[in-house]
Amino acid sequence: MPLYLTIFFLPDSPFELWIRQDQSIRHAILTSVSEPIAPYISAAKTSQQAWKTLANLYANHSRSRVFTLKERLQNTCYENRTVSELLHQLKVLADELAVIDKPLTNDDLTVYALNGIGLEFHEISASIRARDEPLSFEELHDRLVAHEESMHREET
Repeated sequence: MPLYLTIFFLPDSPFELWIRQDQSIRHAILTSVSEPIAPYISAAKTSQQAWKTLANLYANHSRSRVFTLKERLQNTCYENRTVSELLHQLKVLADELAVIDKPLTNDDLTVYALNGIGLEFHEISASIRARDEPLSFEELHDRLVAHEESMHREET
C-alpha cells in the first residue's frame, strides 16, 4: 500500500520563504541575461534549473568557440545601428567570453568598439586612443553616445 505524504503550508513557514527566495533568484537570473538567451531559461521552474541551463549553454569552452566569439567581436560594425546597439552587441559577446573564462580587458573592449564605429568617429576615436588611463565600458559608452548625438545635431 503506497504511503502518501501531505505537506501543510503554514503562512510564512521556512519552506514558503525558501520558495519565494528561490523564485526571486530565478527571476534575477532571467532578467540579467541577454534577450537571445532568455527563452532558453524561461521555462525553468527553479533557480537551480535556470542556472544549470545557463551552465549547459555556456559550457562550450573549446578553442573554436573562443575564436568564433572573437571573430564576431572583430566583425561587429556600426552600419545601420546606433552606438548603443553596437556597444550592447559587443558587451553581450564579451560577457559570453567571460563566462567561459576568457574575459576581455577594458582596453580590448575599447579596441573592438573603436574599430567597429567607423570613420565618422575618427576624432573621438583618436582622443580615446591617446589616453594614458583606460576608460571603463560605461565611460566609453557615454562618450561615444554623446559624440553620436552631436553629429546628429550638426546634420540638422
